[in-house]
Amino acid sequence: MKRYPLKSLQYTKQGLTDLYILEQSDFVTNTTTAHVLTALAVGDIVHRVIQETKTYLAGPATGTVSTGVVGALTQFTAASDVKSAAAKYVAAVASVTPYPTNTAVNLVANAVLGSGAVTAGEVWIWVGISRAAERDVQA
Repeated sequence: MKRYPLKSLQYTKQGLTDLYILEQSDFVTNTTTAHVLTALAVGDIVHRVIQETKTYLAGPATGTVSTGVVGALTQFTAASDVKSAAAKYVAAVASVTPYPTNTAVNLVANAVLGSGAVTAGEVWIWVGISRAAERDVQA
């Protein structure tokens, strides 16, 4: 998995702070894998999550990806089919963002694959996070 922190201009225009990429090698056949994208500290706020399938999963009979936090793996996006164009773009449900963290928790992408060797697949996960440590404003 790769992580790309976005530049300030990109963040300002899009409201996104990070891009995480699940590559073909991150997908494991016949397995459920919770990929840790980043640690969220107490007071961090997740403002948005957008899941984009760049290359459809090929090989396994089934394949879904969801985004959430440890303990609630579909907190932001439901398990979405990454094998077809039906779910190329999936945004977090409006009722769950912004999501302030009251305890430290990991932001995760949960991949569930069926049988069959993975021959292709890439999913981009765009995230907008306001970090508590970076918003320390003195009154």
